[in-house]
Amino acid sequence: MEKSRIYYTKPSITELEVEYATDAARHGWGDRCYEYISRFEEAFKAHLGVKYAIISHIK
Repeated sequence: MEKSRIYYTKPSITELEVEYATDAARHGWGDRCYEYISRFEEAFKAHLGVKYAIISHIK
């Protein structure tokens, strides 16, 4: 019996994603966290081309 492999790939993380994560880690605390959550939700909806993608957080 021949063994088959499941191939994988590395994530594609550019300097832009590193910059976004660093900015959120430095500035996305306290009340500002909602700004980052909202920006993510809007970008995710736009990427998917849908009106709703994530259940909104409770403030």
